[in-house]
Amino acid sequence: MDKNLTQYSTEELLVFHSNACRTCSRTLDFDHAARNEQQANKLENELILRDVPIPYFYNAVERGTLNGEGSC
Repeated sequence: MDKNLTQYSTEELLVFHSNACRTCSRTLDFDHAARNEQQANKLENELILRDVPIPYFYNAVERGTLNGEGSC
C-alpha cells in the first residue's frame, strides 16, 4: 500500500482498516501487532478527514482478513 492514502477510495480504506485491525488482534508477535495498530490509526485519520464513520474495532476485526491488503 502506498503511503499517499488520498489515492485510495473510501471503500478500499475501510477494507485496509479492517485488515489491519484483524491482523493486530490475531498476531502473536508484539511488533507486528504494534505496526498494524499504527496502520489502523493512520487509516482512521484519513477516514476522519473524509467524514466517514470509523467502524468499532471488533466489528472491523470480524470483517478483516489476517495479513490482508493494507495490513503491515
